Amino acid sequence: MLLFYSVGNAQQLSSLRTKWIRFQGDTIRLDSMSLLQNSLRYRGTSPDTNQYQLRPDEGILVRKPGSKPPSGDSMEVIFRVLPLNFSSSY
Repeated sequence: MLLFYSVGNAQQLSSLRTKWIRFQGDTIRLDSMSLLQNSLRYRGTSPDTNQYQLRPDEGILVRKPGSKPPSGDSMEVIFRVLPLNFSSSY
């Protein structure tokens, strides 16, 4: 019983994240932590990579100027995070 209690109150141990994102505006915040380079995967139909720029140090996905929004309104993404946000000063 004590083991389950301590595990339930622990911090998230895995760096793997799964998240549904909505395509609203030109910037999508994936996480408050920095993303591991090349770890972003899309479940289902992926947006055109020529229309989006991933900024892993900031944890955001930015639609490039002049590009069209994707056909759907949301999608599921899978990525890994690093233990720090490298765009913040400490």
